[in-house]
Amino acid sequence: MFRASTVVAAMALFAACARSSGLPDASVDAGEFDGGGPDAGNSDAGSFDGGSLDAGPLTVQRVLRHVDAGATDVEVQLLTLGFPGREPTFAQWMPVRPADGGQAPVLLLAKPYEGVSWPADARDQRWATLGPGLHPDVDGPDAGAAPPLIVYTPVSVEGQADEAGLYRLHGISVLIVYARFYVGGSIQNDVDDIVNGLEFLAREPGVDRSRIGIQGGSWGGFLAVHGAAAAPATATPRIGAVLYPLTDFAEQWRYVTQTMPSRLGPDAGAAYSRFFDPYLRRIAATTGGAPDAGGAFSRFDVGSIAARLRTPFLVVHEDWDALVGIDQSSRLFAARPALIRPLWLRHQAAPASWDAIGASHGPLMDAFAGVGAFTFVWATLLRDLADTPFVYVPWTEDPGSGAPLTQLLAHARDASRAGAPHHELATALAGLLDPRVTMYALPSGQVEPGAAFVSRQVNLVWGLATTPATIGAVLDAGLPP
Repeated sequence: MFRASTVVAAMALFAACARSSGLPDASVDAGEFDGGGPDAGNSDAGSFDGGSLDAGPLTVQRVLRHVDAGATDVEVQLLTLGFPGREPTFAQWMPVRPADGGQAPVLLLAKPYEGVSWPADARDQRWATLGPGLHPDVDGPDAGAAPPLIVYTPVSVEGQADEAGLYRLHGISVLIVYARFYVGGSIQNDVDDIVNGLEFLAREPGVDRSRIGIQGGSWGGFLAVHGAAAAPATATPRIGAVLYPLTDFAEQWRYVTQTMPSRLGPDAGAAYSRFFDPYLRRIAATTGGAPDAGGAFSRFDVGSIAARLRTPFLVVHEDWDALVGIDQSSRLFAARPALIRPLWLRHQAAPASWDAIGASHGPLMDAFAGVGAFTFVWATLLRDLADTPFVYVPWTEDPGSGAPLTQLLAHARDASRAGAPHHELATALAGLLDPRVTMYALPSGQVEPGAAFVSRQVNLVWGLATTPATIGAVLDAGLPP
């Protein structure tokens, strides 16, 4: 499924540019770890006593390190989280230590595919020797003698620390939870991984449990939404942002076994079925089979999620998504309109050929909308979590091919004029008018107040003459015609 490598690179680039341009640090103190000296390789195994909060018998094993992330010393804790009845969860914890000794907000990043080699699990070690690329899904449930290929992408501790730089700059600790798709498991196991991460945050000192965020895309979007719905009461995320999430697995099963095959030619249909075979086997490992053949999907459909969800989410989805049908997101919005803030990318009609779209979350997402929409993802999370005077929101400017965000706005203008309205985008743009928001252009490093940026973009795309003082009233009426 979609891997936002450009977005990850942008996060690391932003952190590096921010340091070099002298943007203020958010009172980060990478000093001594409260449980002892942070020597590389030092291990603190066994049950962790988190103080008065005790939401259950979680065990935490830690390997403490300091890593160099773009000339910044970052405290990293490699975690093995154990909870009775669940498989161990592996996570990378990068706490911010406020100078006043207080608590810091946290963002949980749900990572389903990233390959980590540091866990004490023979499967991780074996996959690490294979290196990046396509490899047989040998550890998947019911893999058989000749399983299809899946992608393995190893990540480093240092690289993940770089990715956390955007949030750490804003005084936000980061917890990366790895679902490790490549070692098999099931959808229940994947949700357990996220819940274990939230259980950790429910006990960990220095965590502002009133300001926990969660973010993911595609299978990671499933982890974020379903994990938030199952979160412990003491660590329920207050805000989330997801791109094209799987929210209803019965609908997902039908989409990939019935809806999409009916749209595809024989060759494309066969490739599509091979692509989704590993996913269906992980779903069936929890449900017992297909929804029309006795599979138990009652905890993994929109009705169940809607009933249990307490976290507001920004949801980004394109209607030409060939991997996760937009109907899943639109049904969740219909069920919980007070919690779900949608950002839909629409077309005027169905594609002329689904074969040409391939295994994609949509051509707009591939071309520009994925990177462009991430500006709103960052803005949503940072505005709600950061307790800093300024919130630096990255956007990517590319004078050669057109900035992705500008292209997104131009698509919304043209599609709206042709009868496919994008009125939700006005709300997203209005969110950038927050007085704390400062837009940060990549790669130039130019900064601009949010209201000035939005006014300039709207004037560029719609040919208007708004000002930072008048743009709010314009967006109150929706996107310009």
